[in-house]
Amino acid sequence: MTGLKLLSRLLLAIAITCLSASAFADSQARVVRLGEAQGDVRIDRNTGQGYEKAFLNLPIIQGMKIRTGNDGRASLELEDGSTLRLAPNSVLEIPQLSLRDSGIKVSTVHLQEGISYVNFLGAKDSELTLTFGHGTVTLNQTAHLRVEMAHGTTQIVFRV
Repeated sequence: MTGLKLLSRLLLAIAITCLSASAFADSQARVVRLGEAQGDVRIDRNTGQGYEKAFLNLPIIQGMKIRTGNDGRASLELEDGSTLRLAPNSVLEIPQLSLRDSGIKVSTVHLQEGISYVNFLGAKDSELTLTFGHGTVTLNQTAHLRVEMAHGTTQIVFRV
């Protein structure tokens, strides 16, 4: 019986360790939405189905892509009120939307082409990383900028 008790305690300890490790993993439970969708705006949910028509207040989750056509404009709204606006003929990928166990909301977006206007409010529990071409900008305080990707070149304009 002692061997059986030891084995059951060992299995219980392993189960508790596995459960507690997953409890400390980053969560993907975020409230990010498509706050504006005018003209030709399409979304790829990363399910293998390709792009489909986007609509206002569509929940945005990690792994999605947003594409605007010739007359399309779109805006993503983060929980703290920060926004990322897309001009016509732009593609934005969202590789990461997570919530760390510390409570910090981590957002990573990748501008593949076009123009994005970023109005980051810099809440103390938010971090935004914008990648484009070969560059990366990580924001953790208030910032307003425009990033333009055209013909393989990138232009970044910070506004005060």
